[in-house]
Amino acid sequence: MESKTKQKRADVADKLVGDEMVFTDLHENVIRERMIPYRMPVINDDLTLRNSQIFYEEMKMRRSCRQFSTRDVPLKLIQNLLKTAGTSPSVGNLQPWTFCVVSSDSIKTMIRKILEADERDNYVSRKKGASWVVDVSQLQDTWRRPYITDAPFVLVVCHEVRSENYETINNLYLFKDISRCEQ
Repeated sequence: MESKTKQKRADVADKLVGDEMVFTDLHENVIRERMIPYRMPVINDDLTLRNSQIFYEEMKMRRSCRQFSTRDVPLKLIQNLLKTAGTSPSVGNLQPWTFCVVSSDSIKTMIRKILEADERDNYVSRKKGASWVVDVSQLQDTWRRPYITDAPFVLVVCHEVRSENYETINNLYLFKDISRCEQ
């Protein structure tokens, strides 16, 4: 029995221990195993209330950050982030996304140009009566995205619109799934 347990651990062990960048199929080992049962923890009401208040205090400090460090990031950190994002729940447990790690300066520049053009269109061309445009008008150059080319890596989340299991994935569910994954 112990050798079977060791084999299971070896099967699901992180395949990247050193500096080499090797991505693996995030679900290749899970498929072979039976479903892992969920056991609901029993927490008393006082502790639940306390934990909810602590969680609220943490969440209200969230900010949308558009300033990023140019410092290099270990590829292992990127892999761990993507593996974690890959565990996000999705309809039918399809995980309809693919992650792209971009380090090429020319591709980052191309991504930046595309995103800035789209944002400029949102802020400039669609001004006609949009109240949110007035709300952000005090921000200068709100469509500029220098952090895209400044960052050592850009993580792009691509979504699948077709699947082997389903001919077309419902867009409403797709965007909810992708949003959870990106968070």
